[in-house]
Amino acid sequence: MGILILITLAQERGALDLFKQRVAAAKTVHEKAAAIRELGHAREPGAVPALARYLAPQPSDCNCLLPVAAAEALGKLRGSVGASRALAGAAEASRKNAYLYARYVDALARVGHESGLALFEDALKGPEAAAAVKAIAAFPPGVAVEALLVEARKAERKGGEGVDRLREELLKGLQKVSGEKYPTFAEFELWWKKRGPSFRVEAEAREKASPPPGPSSASTLLVELAFRENGGTSTANSGASAAFYPSCALGNAAPAWTGRVPVNGGPSALEWPKEGGAPAVELGAGESLRALKSFTLSGWMLRTEAKEEGGAGQRILTWLGPSKAGEGVELTARADGRLQIGINQPAEASTLATPPGLIPVLDPKSKEPNDAWRFFAVTYDSTAAADQVKFYVGGWNADAKLVGASTSARGPAGTKIAPTLAIGGPSRAGGARAFRGALDEIRIHGSALDGSGALDLPALIRTQNRETP
Repeated sequence: MGILILITLAQERGALDLFKQRVAAAKTVHEKAAAIRELGHAREPGAVPALARYLAPQPSDCNCLLPVAAAEALGKLRGSVGASRALAGAAEASRKNAYLYARYVDALARVGHESGLALFEDALKGPEAAAAVKAIAAFPPGVAVEALLVEARKAERKGGEGVDRLREELLKGLQKVSGEKYPTFAEFELWWKKRGPSFRVEAEAREKASPPPGPSSASTLLVELAFRENGGTSTANSGASAAFYPSCALGNAAPAWTGRVPVNGGPSALEWPKEGGAPAVELGAGESLRALKSFTLSGWMLRTEAKEEGGAGQRILTWLGPSKAGEGVELTARADGRLQIGINQPAEASTLATPPGLIPVLDPKSKEPNDAWRFFAVTYDSTAAADQVKFYVGGWNADAKLVGASTSARGPAGTKIAPTLAIGGPSRAGGARAFRGALDEIRIHGSALDGSGALDLPALIRTQNRETP
């Protein structure tokens, strides 16, 4: 027995020593992230302190690749109380960063130690109850059912509209985790008393028989501007870059908040006047968009005017560098209803566009504005052999579909980029080519390492329909 312990300790030290060597030799954030993930593959419980130190965002890692990699690695340590406590602490500290919080909670559920359930106590009492129930349901089935029943007992002793909604979510959670469809908590209590011990044993056996999860291939959501504030002079960024670029300021008069939103959208969107001239909304997250090998631009738009000045289109978004040698990206809407994108060049100089007529202009006499709302997505994968650029368009009652693909090897989306991401126009200094209409739920996924930033169609449809993975 003693020899086995010594061998295990030696192997553990070997993995940790190799990890330290790789981190010390790493020249980029991506190389450090790869070393962190590799230590997670080793599944060494003794690696928890080494991994936990990377859970806090660092200024040199504006897209939080290291915290995400550390969370992914810790999430492989199923049942580790140390990993659970580290992730719960990191999640608590990052509640204002929606992207990091979600990644930490996902990893916490995969660890599955019951100590992590304390994180959700306050959330279960408020408007985030549904998300908290979903997170608890991702824990090991035996732990999840018992925790949900505990919360159900508390809810049964309370009353009120909010509690009624919580009880409904708890019942759905119990049905999903258990596989049973009992319509009341009383029936679940009886089932748990009779079947609880055997259910735990069977669930643990299924878990042990399942292969361990592989590395996450999820693209990083770099920027997310949901425009949900419906007032005020700023809007929040809930993407990975929010750790260092949490919000952007709006102009005093335009764009303006509007309640005219796509179906099932949030409470508000931003609207630029149909006369043009309004400045862009700018997010100082240019560094987050540097040298992307792949990316996805997506969002919703409602055009109220087709007119474009200078024959160069209405800018939807851009981080294109200002000089002739400028690199980056520019996406525009053209008068004839095309989407056009420029990668390391202005959009009007590019041949990358959709067929005309796909992005209509709202008829001012229409009684159904939703008919003119369009979901759009443009993906680019510089690592692909062909069809690097793909365009997708959907509507309020139609899933997105591929509407065009082009072979255009433009390389990574540059380093000589603008310092800010501009939405709805070229810059705050002028709005001659501003968008004319409403924009909502602007998202940028991306990767500077590989092709994972170009989302596939199922992922785009989930984004369009606001479904979480």
